[in-house]
Amino acid sequence: MPYPVHTNISTTVFWVGEEGTADSAFIPNYQSAWDGDWLRHYGGIDSADHRAGDLPLLFTPCLEN
Repeated sequence: MPYPVHTNISTTVFWVGEEGTADSAFIPNYQSAWDGDWLRHYGGIDSADHRAGDLPLLFTPCLEN
């Protein structure tokens, strides 16, 4: 049985280690639902201002825990 097509889905862009702001209801991105120490396991604070294409400029992301 094929899955139904989903339309009008809202998404968000967020960065690992991002501080909570009014736009995010002051919820920081230090943890995720899957990893309570996401920021440390990822390797650093990600930022839209410090990127080289798809990768952070200031550190190499950890791909394994």
